[in-house]
Amino acid sequence: MKIFLSYGHDNASEAIVLRIKTDLAYLGHEVWLDRERIEFGDDWRREVTEGIIESDQVLAFLSEHSTRDPGVCRDEIAIALGAGKAYVFTILVQPEVDVSLPISVSQDKYNKEIEDAKSRKLRELEERDIKLKLSQEDRRLQ
Repeated sequence: MKIFLSYGHDNASEAIVLRIKTDLAYLGHEVWLDRERIEFGDDWRREVTEGIIESDQVLAFLSEHSTRDPGVCRDEIAIALGAGKAYVFTILVQPEVDVSLPISVSQDKYNKEIEDAKSRKLRELEERDIKLKLSQEDRRLQ
């Protein structure tokens, strides 16, 4: 699968983007990363647009820097949606209060992703709490 990575060139994003890129490539995916695909003198806008259009999926890493307006990452999300990509997966790399959500990403979808993440975290905490209680109960019975 061809996967395009959209991100801001900032400290919040770069480390996680490179880690995910490495993991995806290890799993056999062809990953489009600007620093590896665009060379000095290239028409970077054309290269980015072609990279998005030729990709099967787009991962957009949302940070304060990547979601600034105007910004290249906002344009990349709009291009992906305009090209008919079924999904633009968003990954929040900074607290949501620091990120200015691009209008092209559905607020409902974004809210659902946040709620899903909160629900997963709550389930993890509940499971940990249950395991702790069971462990305490086991110790009490011994």
